Amino acid sequence: MDGKTPKYRKDAIPLAVFGPLFQKLRKGAVMDTGDRLLDFYQKSHLLGMLEKAGLIKIRNTRPTSFSRTDFFHGKSDKILMDHLKAELGPGVIFSTPVAGAESKIVGWGETRAGVPVIRYAILGTKGPGNGSEVAATEETVSEEVKRRIRQAEIAQRQRQAEFSERIRRIYGGRCAITGCDVREALEAAHIRVHDGADDHASGNGILLRRDIHGLFDALLFTFSPDGTKVEISKTLANSRYCDLRNAKIARPVDGSPPSRQNIADHRKRFREKKLA
Repeated sequence: MDGKTPKYRKDAIPLAVFGPLFQKLRKGAVMDTGDRLLDFYQKSHLLGMLEKAGLIKIRNTRPTSFSRTDFFHGKSDKILMDHLKAELGPGVIFSTPVAGAESKIVGWGETRAGVPVIRYAILGTKGPGNGSEVAATEETVSEEVKRRIRQAEIAQRQRQAEFSERIRRIYGGRCAITGCDVREALEAAHIRVHDGADDHASGNGILLRRDIHGLFDALLFTFSPDGTKVEISKTLANSRYCDLRNAKIARPVDGSPPSRQNIADHRKRFREKKLA
């Protein structure tokens, strides 16, 4: 360090954004950062301010969702704004909900165009070990988020590749329904999807021809409860895939068949689609 005071990037949020946000939160809505009322790049800092002032509580991340606190009950917009000004005076430090980047309130005022705003300066994040501040702007935080997403995507592809090879081996390189043995035409299908994530356990996989895999994922057919036969939807009944009805499902040549729990999950989703 050269002894000079670091120059942190400054920004401001128009006070006009608070009113519509208060109205929606007052109705008890659970909101997330994809809401059109938060369609501006300083949204993470706005939420950090509201959380610091005790007006919202963060519920989930990615995307960040939040709801009002009990302080909202019976409070007018004026009372809420007065509370914000009291809690977010110059010098108050607050953090963004997800990245934890610290910022400091500079003050309340107006732009040259006369727009009322609350100004803040981005300080950064705490460095490891010694607690020193590292000048980390929103761009730096954004790059770190992108890096972690890329790492997660690479890890997911690696897990998927391992799962695919394992299921191919378990089924002897043949589609469990059609018997197709052309490697390029086969795909390892997931039977159950849990909370939006693929379960790569062997009991959750089956080897299918690519077109059959597509029909399976689209819930146009499912398995019998014991996993030995195919049950088709009305959509397939008059199509060229009608011969899938009651088709036998081959057992693995090396390992156990799909778990009954995973089959039951697929059957449940199949029935729900049929009733929709």
